[in-house]
Amino acid sequence: MNDFNMRPVYVGENPYKGTYKRNHEGDYHATKHEIRGMIRNQNPEGNDNQIIEYYTMDDIDKETLRKYRQILVMNYRMK
Repeated sequence: MNDFNMRPVYVGENPYKGTYKRNHEGDYHATKHEIRGMIRNQNPEGNDNQIIEYYTMDDIDKETLRKYRQILVMNYRMK
């Protein structure tokens, strides 16, 4: 298994065509969504560990925040 920060590991020149994942049933082609997640998560320091100065709630898209909160509530109710 490769270090998490070294992913995606892929066959050929195109990660969107040659990336595979393994689960308990075997290997399968990774979806674009899964590959984008691997690329996003390559940053060893993470992507949400910095305080961004000079931003306020006015910089937050209200509709996106509303939808995010809705998803959190739905997931909490499912537990």
